[in-house]
Parts: sequence; C-alpha cells; structure tokens
Amino acid sequence: MATSATALLGLALPVTGTLSGTWGDTVNTSITSLVDSAVAGVATVSVTSANQAMTATVLAANEARNAIIKLTTTTTAAFAVYAPPTSKVYVLWNASSYPATIYNSTVSGNTTPAGLGILVPAGTRAFVITDGTNFYGATGAQAANSVTTSATITPLISTPQYSVTALAEAPLFAAPAPGVDGQRLVLRILDNGTSQTLLWTTTSGGYRVIGTSLPSATVASKVLYVALIYNAQAVFWDVVAVALQN
Repeated sequence: MATSATALLGLALPVTGTLSGTWGDTVNTSITSLVDSAVAGVATVSVTSANQAMTATVLAANEARNAIIKLTTTTTAAFAVYAPPTSKVYVLWNASSYPATIYNSTVSGNTTPAGLGILVPAGTRAFVITDGTNFYGATGAQAANSVTTSATITPLISTPQYSVTALAEAPLFAAPAPGVDGQRLVLRILDNGTSQTLLWTTTSGGYRVIGTSLPSATVASKVLYVALIYNAQAVFWDVVAVALQN
C-alpha cells in the first residue's frame, strides 16, 4: 500500500510493514524536513500576477507549508495570494511596495476566495490565522502594525493599533478588512512635519462617525488618534473618538 499524506500539512503516513530498508528517506524528506519548515521555515513567494496561488504539494517541500511567508512582487500594483483550504497559522511579511491580501482557495491551487481575506499593507508584517475558509487577524501581545507614508492607507486589523509614522502626502484611508463585531482599532497618525490632508472611505465597510467628526487634516508634528469599533450589523468601522496632541 502506498504511503499517504496528512490532510493539513501533507506529511507522510507510512503504512505499517512497508518501506523496508527505505523508511529513513521517507521519514527525513517527507516528515522531519517538512515539519521543520511548517514550524520555523521562511518561504519567499515572488508574485507575478494580480492573483497567485502558493504552491501546496503533499509529501514534498512547498510555499504554503512554511510558517513565515515573505511576499515580493513584480506586478507594480496591489495583489492577492491564495493558501490551500486548510487551517494554519502564518506570519505574513509583505516586503513589497504594494498592498497584499491573503485568502484561502476554494480548492488547493486555484485563485477563487473561499471566504474572508486579510490585507497586509506594503512593508508591514502580520500574524494571521485561518480555519481553512476565512483568514483572521490574531490579536494579542504583538507590536502594532505601521506604515511610514502612502497615498492609500488600508489599516491592518491584526493588532489593536495601526500607526502612520511620517505622513508625507494626502492619503485616502481605505476600508480595513471586516473585523469581529465590537473589535477595537486605534489609528495613530503623525505627519512628517507638514500638515497633510486626510481623505476617508465612508461607504459600506469604511468609516462611519458616531458623535464626532473625521479629521480632514493633520496638524504639523502633532499626534492624531482615531478610535474605531467594528459594527458587524451595519458593516462599518464606527469612529467613536478623535483626539489631537496638545
């Protein structure tokens, strides 16, 4: 009987009594080495199209099995990558200059989203989990995500705070990914010493003010905070407080 593979990581399941005299190669290449990459491996995924599936072979090395996924691209635009439809924990490192979104495929190897994705802004890192259908940001004891400056800013929701550290242009704050109902997110915005105009996405999924007003510009060299709560029923990130450094 042929060696089969586990459903989640594609590791070898040798049949008792088989592989006489050859079991060492199977264990080393199809179990031990693959577990090593799943726990601590880094895969650099070079993205060449707007939608690209990560390799996901069984019983052999592949991109999707690795613990850390480093994304680069030649697309010169936002792009999406697709993991196989199995549960997994990833550290995503968007080393490109463009926003990246990760989804589960409906079938391993295709580029049809099975459910919700997670957007990772250019130059940032995120700790995410998936149940095989939807990706979720994993909150906890992590450093906040940040970006220096960008013409379009899509806050990452995988940590409680998203920071803009030296804004040098007039950005559009795009809608973040959907959160869990009641999820909190704080935006901390600082310009590069020059006041910058701020634009906000206020359509469904974007920002809706509750008892306050969205800031229209930064004040030079002053920290600006915008506090958000996700309203899953209304499908908005409700803006509940805005505060400016004295």
